Amino acid sequence: MLLPSLGISADTWEVNRKPDPKLEMNGIYALHNDVYKNWYSLTQVQGLKWMNHRNRTSRLILQKNGKPLATLRITKPQPTIKIVANNGSEPKVIFKVDMRAEMLELWQTADEKELEKAANEKVRGDIVASFRYSLSNGADLFNIEHVLYRKHFKQWKQLTNNGQITYMHEQMPEMHVNVHLTDSGMYKLQRKLIPYD
Repeated sequence: MLLPSLGISADTWEVNRKPDPKLEMNGIYALHNDVYKNWYSLTQVQGLKWMNHRNRTSRLILQKNGKPLATLRITKPQPTIKIVANNGSEPKVIFKVDMRAEMLELWQTADEKELEKAANEKVRGDIVASFRYSLSNGADLFNIEHVLYRKHFKQWKQLTNNGQITYMHEQMPEMHVNVHLTDSGMYKLQRKLIPYD
């Protein structure tokens, strides 16, 4: 179970040139079987939004050589978590996510294939990083155990140790990420790019 964590931001808004503190989400609390596991900052759980089918739209900022490359709008990612569990063998976890992207900003010259490759690598990197944070505390941020329970109950029962499957939190899943750039209108404009310094 994941619960939102709220904090107070005093440097985002101003009223009459004075700070106007506001509540904002700053992370999540992770629980497993009603037991508190850990608190994670939003930066640590960036990968969760790519594996959430309820995520309607998100921005993806790409970089090249340490400088902004492009900003994409990701809409309606289609994630799936598949577990291949055969009798007598340890389950294999497979993450797959397909998503469409629209160009919002282009800061450096790049073709469509380069942008899609950079987007794939960024999304994959976000998911891997969040999974590693999940590994460090056994929090199961991606609900892998729940998928095994629903789809492969017999194997879930065999692997369960005091209500938790330790193996499922120790091995990186196989990952397939496919970001497809659907709106390349900024290329058609052929506008002159302002170099980013």
